[in-house]
Amino acid sequence: MRHILRSFLLIVGSTLLLLACGTRASHSSSPKAPTVADEGGCALGDSWLSDQILQINHTPEHRIASAELSLSDSQLSTRMDLFVGQSEGLMLSARPLPFVEALRIYILPDHIALYDMMHEAKVTISYYALSERLDTEVSYTLLRDLLLGQPTYLADREYIVGRGSLEISLRSLKSKPWVVDYMVNPQCQLGTIRIASTDQSKGGYLQGRYSYQSGSSKPDVTQLLVSTPRKRLSIQLKYSKSKELTPAQLQDRLTEPQGGYTTMSLDELLRLL
Repeated sequence: MRHILRSFLLIVGSTLLLLACGTRASHSSSPKAPTVADEGGCALGDSWLSDQILQINHTPEHRIASAELSLSDSQLSTRMDLFVGQSEGLMLSARPLPFVEALRIYILPDHIALYDMMHEAKVTISYYALSERLDTEVSYTLLRDLLLGQPTYLADREYIVGRGSLEISLRSLKSKPWVVDYMVNPQCQLGTIRIASTDQSKGGYLQGRYSYQSGSSKPDVTQLLVSTPRKRLSIQLKYSKSKELTPAQLQDRLTEPQGGYTTMSLDELLRLL
């Protein structure tokens, strides 16, 4: 059991760095809208994505998912609880065994906090410090949208979707090309979103793929792939159910534990594991 928990904590601890590395996307100066099919397309600002993506309302809720994590040669299955707020933040709780909470990750507007519940240790890092360390800008909005599969950083533009798909070219701060694909059905209902780095060189590669049930703005399956020169991380979350929370219930979940935890750097915590 201890070996399982150590493997799990090592995988998820590494995830905090890997997911953030090289993932900020911003609009290019002049993105090109795709050609509309002769039969007509789906207007994002009209009826389709206006409710599904462009005007997302993050209802305070508790989502339960089964998670499959793979890092290099290590694999693990665990239950993942995700507590979502509108602007207050998110909290992920990992339970590799029943009644055993191994890890909490708080993704809050001003910082990230990782709590190793087994070793009673914690790591707190600001987005500025994390951006400096990774040499790329990391924001709360970016991490939130990657986890939820809801890229609200595209919300300031309207596009037309033709032939059942939309491709948007983006560029990161380091001019790394990105592509976002929206796939829709004939009724202009969202099917999948794929966010991918088109540069698969030695610098690394990221892809997020999100599957949606017809007419829903929340993915039922999230798949993240992060590849770096040394490691390859794959995460799949299958959501089984969700429950709305009251503001008081959400605030309780997004409040960090007080006292009793040894403060460490991320490097120190990873060495401990």
